[in-house]
Amino acid sequence: MAKRIVTKIGDVFCVEVDKAYKRYFQYFCNDMSVLNSSVIRVFKKRYPMDYKPKPEDIVKDEVDFYAHTILRNGIEDGLWYKVGKAKGEFEEEKLKPLFGTCRETKYTNGEFIDVDPDSNWIVWRINCPFKSIGILPEIYRDVVEEGSVKPDVEIVDRIKYGYYRWTSPAYNLLHRHPHPDIDSYVKRETGDRSLYLHFKGEDVVQKIDVDSNGEVCKEEGFPLPLPKFWETNWEYDEFITAEEFEEEWNKYA
Repeated sequence: MAKRIVTKIGDVFCVEVDKAYKRYFQYFCNDMSVLNSSVIRVFKKRYPMDYKPKPEDIVKDEVDFYAHTILRNGIEDGLWYKVGKAKGEFEEEKLKPLFGTCRETKYTNGEFIDVDPDSNWIVWRINCPFKSIGILPEIYRDVVEEGSVKPDVEIVDRIKYGYYRWTSPAYNLLHRHPHPDIDSYVKRETGDRSLYLHFKGEDVVQKIDVDSNGEVCKEEGFPLPLPKFWETNWEYDEFITAEEFEEEWNKYA
């Protein structure tokens, strides 16, 4: 018989990142506005792998981000585990995150119609009604948390990289900021060109531009005068590995 999984408000969980360091999050409420899903707050500090967790100290740290997720899935998949419980001012905490998302359809005159998702944003606070605001104002683009329920692997991605890699039209306007020490690699096909970029944090440090005739332009420097990571809505299948990038870089030595 499978072991029964019990989670309670205040539980603190650990994510081990690449066997290099630990980070922690706390389950602090449920959001009736989003399928009664669990809401977590993820703390910023990285801890060494031999750290013995003290939940009451962990929750004093600054919050990195808030998210909706399914705690049970992460436990079953071995992506996080419970380390204890800590008290908190959870009613006050519920007022802090502002969630939002955009939709590609809109219900009007008794039917759903296709619309530009960039102009069809809704925002909400935990357990509060959705508010339609049209285009997301610039001042919200570093504030709003994309509010859909995130799979456990996406939560771990956000903890590791500083951003969700999953595809969403929300990132046409929302800014995704990598951790400063994170290397990200992307490949984008644009018409008759293949563009490979290596980011260190938000900045491009290596670029390979290959056209359909095989002409290659390689650039390297820190940083290169190119758009920041958050200025492009990278899609999930555009992310490549460091090995894939290096293979392409060395091909045109």
